[in-house]
Amino acid sequence: MDKKADVGIIMSVYNEEEEWLCAAIESILGQTYEAFRFYILLDNPNNLKLKKIINNYQKKDRRILFYENSSNIGLVKSLNKLLGIVEEPFIARMDADDVACSERIEREITFLKNYKLDFVMTGSDYLDEVGRISPGDNIPQLTEKQVAECSKYGNVSIHSSWLMKKEVYLKLQGYRECKYCEDYDFILRALQENIKIGRLKEHLQLYRIRSNGITAKYAMEQDRKVEFLRECYKKGEKIQNLSVSDLNTKFSNISEYEIEKYCNDKNAIDRMACCIYEHDMYNAVKIMVNGFVHGSYFRKIFIEKFINKLKLNRIYGNKE
Repeated sequence: MDKKADVGIIMSVYNEEEEWLCAAIESILGQTYEAFRFYILLDNPNNLKLKKIINNYQKKDRRILFYENSSNIGLVKSLNKLLGIVEEPFIARMDADDVACSERIEREITFLKNYKLDFVMTGSDYLDEVGRISPGDNIPQLTEKQVAECSKYGNVSIHSSWLMKKEVYLKLQGYRECKYCEDYDFILRALQENIKIGRLKEHLQLYRIRSNGITAKYAMEQDRKVEFLRECYKKGEKIQNLSVSDLNTKFSNISEYEIEKYCNDKNAIDRMACCIYEHDMYNAVKIMVNGFVHGSYFRKIFIEKFINKLKLNRIYGNKE
């Protein structure tokens, strides 16, 4: 590495498929922006296969710094541990099952510096468990004012696409233990601290959709917490002052029956969206009619998404 590293890329590893981990690491090592160090933390010391993979990559590329927890401590604690190690003035996030486009870091650094921002993110496409790619939302480039306004109606960021000044993490004291929505809690706290956040329109990350991921398993709890945080943010309540333990307790007591109903209805909406994208309007209408007739959560989720989408589109059109 000829140039002194100024970006630290952090990634926690737990139970990812071996090929996914390899793809994630290689996508970072293949970045056009080479002045970085790659901090990888294994949060599952018993997974010897993943440990061997990381060790092998570390031997090939000295930009990789490999750490290992003595026991599983979870994503939030692992990320905060890495934040305490990184020395570079800029920090980028990466997930061990995602894939970064080769120009991602270069484009983000350039965008951050050109627009005098503190925190940037990019668009993303989606990657399923067998490697099929589907397009993400086409969202235009967003200014800091637009990101602040959009956050009242939806989450326009993919956590693993973040890049920011290290001082932002220091100011906010890292992530809080808000189960399944630590990233949304973080971005709202950042906005309330007048952190300048912008979003590139380009899709520079492939985000992995996993059937056994946290988002899938705890979708209902996650969505309820996000909705609660969003309403507090709209009202101007200080997110930093909200009790994390109260938030986690408040939305954790949901019956298995309700969780199953919610996940089924949410999955139906996702299937409908795929049908629309593939111009299969017959099946899209069929799913929608069935959902409105039989799915109580389907109706609620659909209506909320529709209304919020209209509000977001108005914000996208506002160039101020």
